Amino acid sequence: MEFTILGTIEVADSGAHLNLAPQQLRLLGILVINLNRVVSTEVIVTALLGRRPTAAARRTAQMAVARLRRSLEGSPHVRLITVSGGYELAADPDRVDLFRAVRAIGSIDAPVASDWQDTVFGSYATLSMRAMAVTRVRAILAPHHRFLRPTLIS
Repeated sequence: MEFTILGTIEVADSGAHLNLAPQQLRLLGILVINLNRVVSTEVIVTALLGRRPTAAARRTAQMAVARLRRSLEGSPHVRLITVSGGYELAADPDRVDLFRAVRAIGSIDAPVASDWQDTVFGSYATLSMRAMAVTRVRAILAPHHRFLRPTLIS
């Protein structure tokens, strides 16, 4: 499976896009951004439903996770794991466009660093999609700005 979260949130299995409901897509986005890390049930409930976790809201989140888990079944490379207090999407970061982009940005040589957006996002069809993708990558890189060359986050 391959995950796309720069631009629109999508998941493809062997090249075929999976048709997910909007709530499943939001949940997938939360889990993919936090790939290989536990996301608490409270964070999921708040992100999906926009309210504090109640018993009913937790059940709704559990049902959303169960539906997403069924959609992801069959891939030996992706697991949606239930852990104490939350969930973890376990997968190789190279299966996620965001993490491939961040790695590519970090490997760009200084003389061409000012062109990193073209290097990483040249294939995006529209400028608005590209702008959204660049904004997301900048947000992810911002906490690590002191470790990066200034041109990579400017």
